[in-house]
Amino acid sequence: MIHPYLAYCNLVWASKLRPNYQARLKRLTVLQNRAIRVIIGCFNASFSTETLYIKQLRILKIGQITALQVNEFMYKHYNNLLPSIFSDYFTIISQVNPYDFRSSNNYMYRSIYSRINTRMFSIKCVGPNAWNLIPFDLQLLPNRSSFKRNLRNYLLD
Repeated sequence: MIHPYLAYCNLVWASKLRPNYQARLKRLTVLQNRAIRVIIGCFNASFSTETLYIKQLRILKIGQITALQVNEFMYKHYNNLLPSIFSDYFTIISQVNPYDFRSSNNYMYRSIYSRINTRMFSIKCVGPNAWNLIPFDLQLLPNRSSFKRNLRNYLLD
């Protein structure tokens, strides 16, 4: 019941909060931890919810939800599943770099320089960095549902 509220428009509102991301999300994190304790039935505040998230319930934390959604957006861009307005939104490194380096693979995106926080934490900057960090075999999965499922398992592990 709580996950849709944490995931709705996360790409937009989470990026706006990024300069003070942890401080501003503290209240949401506390509420999510409280909900986890209610689900489990453990009301001891000294008990760590870390094991509850990962081992018992396999629930993503707020930062992991953002990572999942950013990488899902990048997967859609890589496979041309987004509207045509996004076709030139990101640049693949091999399109810019004429030399054959290890980092110039056809699946890695070029991150752009940003000197202000508003742009630095936007999808245009965060997306390529997040995409380049996930394993290559995840990026090449054939459909979106298997990508999302395997990425979720990767984030939980």
